[in-house]
Amino acid sequence: MSVYDIAVIGAGAAGSLAAVRAAQCGAKVALIERNDRIGRKILLTGNGRCNITNSADLETFVDRFAERGPFLRTALYAFFNRELLELFSAKGLEFREEVGGCFFPVTDTASSVISVLMEYLAQFHVDVIYGMRVTGVRQQAGGFLVEGCGCPGIEAHRIILACGGGTYRTTGTTGDGYLIAQKLGHLVIAPRPALVPLVTSDQWVREVQGVSLKEVEASLAGNKKIAGRGDMLFTHFGISGPLALNISGMVVERLAAERTVGLRIDLKPGERVEEVDAELGRIFKIHGAAELKTVMKSILTQRLVPIILNLAGIDAARRASQVANVERRRLAALLKGLPL
Repeated sequence: MSVYDIAVIGAGAAGSLAAVRAAQCGAKVALIERNDRIGRKILLTGNGRCNITNSADLETFVDRFAERGPFLRTALYAFFNRELLELFSAKGLEFREEVGGCFFPVTDTASSVISVLMEYLAQFHVDVIYGMRVTGVRQQAGGFLVEGCGCPGIEAHRIILACGGGTYRTTGTTGDGYLIAQKLGHLVIAPRPALVPLVTSDQWVREVQGVSLKEVEASLAGNKKIAGRGDMLFTHFGISGPLALNISGMVVERLAAERTVGLRIDLKPGERVEEVDAELGRIFKIHGAAELKTVMKSILTQRLVPIILNLAGIDAARRASQVANVERRRLAALLKGLPL
């Protein structure tokens, strides 16, 4: 039986890069994967295009992980977004930056990313072992024995667990890593969802299912700090899209302590509420004879108009000139903080 310096369990993005780097440093490495190929989940990212990284600075990355962010700072100083892009560029794969600082391969296909990882694994002679679902890791003299279904076992001096979490079970991430870590004596904090759509209790959301909002901001109720900015999509259950996914970790964290969490969606980011109010005033004056529901279409996507006016307590059939100042200010406040 061959003994490895390092056995990496899980050939996703993290495991594959860890195996490449370890072998690059001279270690004899085995990369163990339960599927018949590496990077199954990579193929799902960015709608199959692989949003590989972002142009944001290091502190923004750290901030996205909330109170756990500082733990990552040292690693990110050593290997950050530019280094990652250079690693792939060295094999001829180029990327382009898109809206929001997202980087995608110019090929527009995630399989291009996997092809480069395969090239590196071959270049540094990593032994990739497919079809082995690890059932346990036993500590023994000089290292570990990795046991798997129908396999004789793999010996290694060190182990890297890169099994993923418990999401997308069809790709192989079934939570095995948690069990392995626990059996080895590690404390496992109960996992919570992140990068997920959000369910709302607001019934009106179903009426605007399919409506998307471009570059809006969201903040958690009771917190003046902006939680995130980006595109958002209303669904039959709540909200989805990049904005919802990006703030979901903070929402889930809050839900651990509270039964419900309030959000405020800023439909007019970059403008103060007084500026929005003044803008409404000008538009209502110019189109004073028109019905409010018609005038508001120049400000909002059509399907949101009756929702916003109803929340503001204003009759949609009223003339724009009939809207009182206090009502207009209420409407401006809603545009700056639509509650969910």
